[in-house]
Amino acid sequence: MKNNAFEFEPIGDVKLLTRKIMNIARKTGALALTAMLLLSGCAKADPKKEENSMNDLFLNSKFEENDAELTGWSTWSSHGRAAFSVAKNAGPDGSNCLKIESSRTDNAVCFQDLTVTHDACYTVEADVKYETGDTGEGVLVGYTGYDTEGQWKEEKVSPRGVNLGKSDGWEHIAFTFSVTTAVSRISAGVRLWNSSGSVLVDNLVMYENNITEESRTYELKLSDTPNRHKVDAFGAEWDPKFFISFNRNQGVTEEDFAMIKERIRKLGIARVRMMILPEWLEPQNDNDDPDTADPAGFKMDSEEMNCVHRYLQACEELGVKVTLTWWGASVSSAGWLCYKDVNDWISAPNSFPEMAENICYLINYARNEWKLSCVTDVILQNEGSYSFREGKDVPVSVEHYCDYVRTVRARLDREGLGDITLVGSDDAEHFDWYSKNVQGLTGTAGKFNSHNYAWDVKDPALDATIRDFLLPRIKLAGDTPFFMGEFGDGHSQGAYMVTNADSFERGLYIASFAVNALKLGATGALYWPLHNVYYYYSGNPDDGSNGGLMMMGLFAYKNEDWKPRPVYYSWGMVCNAAVPGSEVYDITGGTDHFCDAVAVKSPDGVWSFMLVNRSSKPQTLKISAAAVGGASMDMYCFSASTLPSDDSMIAPSGSVRPDGSVYTVEVPGDSFVVLRGQG
Repeated sequence: MKNNAFEFEPIGDVKLLTRKIMNIARKTGALALTAMLLLSGCAKADPKKEENSMNDLFLNSKFEENDAELTGWSTWSSHGRAAFSVAKNAGPDGSNCLKIESSRTDNAVCFQDLTVTHDACYTVEADVKYETGDTGEGVLVGYTGYDTEGQWKEEKVSPRGVNLGKSDGWEHIAFTFSVTTAVSRISAGVRLWNSSGSVLVDNLVMYENNITEESRTYELKLSDTPNRHKVDAFGAEWDPKFFISFNRNQGVTEEDFAMIKERIRKLGIARVRMMILPEWLEPQNDNDDPDTADPAGFKMDSEEMNCVHRYLQACEELGVKVTLTWWGASVSSAGWLCYKDVNDWISAPNSFPEMAENICYLINYARNEWKLSCVTDVILQNEGSYSFREGKDVPVSVEHYCDYVRTVRARLDREGLGDITLVGSDDAEHFDWYSKNVQGLTGTAGKFNSHNYAWDVKDPALDATIRDFLLPRIKLAGDTPFFMGEFGDGHSQGAYMVTNADSFERGLYIASFAVNALKLGATGALYWPLHNVYYYYSGNPDDGSNGGLMMMGLFAYKNEDWKPRPVYYSWGMVCNAAVPGSEVYDITGGTDHFCDAVAVKSPDGVWSFMLVNRSSKPQTLKISAAAVGGASMDMYCFSASTLPSDDSMIAPSGSVRPDGSVYTVEVPGDSFVVLRGQG
């Protein structure tokens, strides 16, 4: 006699049925009934197809329940323009699917509210087919997180601006993330963001990644071809504050400054980013004609400019390139170049020609009077995505900012400063600002950059998180090099303080970020900042900004004897390996999100492998690299047990000789290893 229980076909969506049965079982304790129903309902299901669906956290992921209704799903449209519906028989396998459409630009989201485990690793994925406009952020998956009071805390989504235009049939998108402790619930799903058009969505699932830390051996391969762009520079923010009176009053000396210069050399810093305020050299407008600079109206011997001079002299001596950043116009000082009634300490300039005059005057003065040529790049307005952002009190926009850059470019060219590179965007994690900068400034800006202060080295799938932030920016920049103009980890408290300044984990994080940035095609990164120093002095360390002491540096301030922090040693390994002009080669192969690996080839032909192990277990990497030529490589290891007791860089601890063309290296848990050729 047949057992009819095993002849049943799956009813509707297997994962939806399973979810319902499990919910009933949890409520009733009917475990035996659950087992029987699972067997009877799923006997003919494809195990591979249902690999993730049994753990799916979404209800009605295939949009089949109740046929034409979005059962289990909520929708939201920022402008009320978007329509949400079930498209019958329009899915990739002829099933139902979700349809989102809007004839005008809108932010449209289809989501479910979920409670998730902090620091666990999740993936949202979907099959999508779309036809959208060519601007905006396109089709995304991800989540928005809220605290217990329902307040917005964070947003993490798949790469923005990638899924735009018309898809080539059905495409699969996925996003892997972890949730911070500040979040108590999330709204996760799919969105058509800042875009118009139509998108079909099916198989929208979310599941937890059960990644366990175990020692494994991974087979990796050195890419045959280098990245499009070579390394420009790795370095740091170095703002001219050391010789200002509030630091001199703390007892800093010329000997201290000589020590800082020597550490720049040891670290291998190749570029620094340096702030400038226009009133440092032009306290009042020199005259009413922005096309003609009156030297009598410029004060090049002010305390601030004397400090700028000393910093530039040091960079010239050390061969360090300088990116000057005109921060904006200070609202609290003379204020002749700022907008009035701005709710911030800095403003966009109220006259682009006057700011262009200011910029050209300083660069010409540095070259002709100070005889210094280290200034090569200029950034206009620190994090202009704030001060040029529509909706602020400043009456400017991103289009206005692009006009600013073009105005300065024309003035530089007119004054024979065509070799100065203007750097575009400088956005503070605002992709829309960045994308509009690229659209408006390609051909004018010689580089693009972004800022990022987020995440932790123990975030699951950190490499995927970094990729989702950087890759759309790098792809959008295209033939124009992209780098990180500022970065740190996610432990900042305001602009001056960080909770993990002395932690080993911070050092491991910046190594992981740098390696992943190189893998993806970035040309460098600048750590914020080089060292601790007072930016102002309030005398009150509890004023919310540590009394004005910037405390995120690679090494501490004089009151701590300029103590190097763990991040000092890891960043030195990065800078000394990825020197300017190096070719970058990806090292490919899966590592379960535990290890990051990339290779660089210096201009004189020396290869370096940069390897990060973010798990607590040792991992063995077998890297096939015939191009290296079989040479032995010295091994440098940054770990909690290998930190020097002084400010010397980490010394080699051994060497690795290949077996044929395969380099086998055991990377200790929680470590950053550099293998460097001995040539």
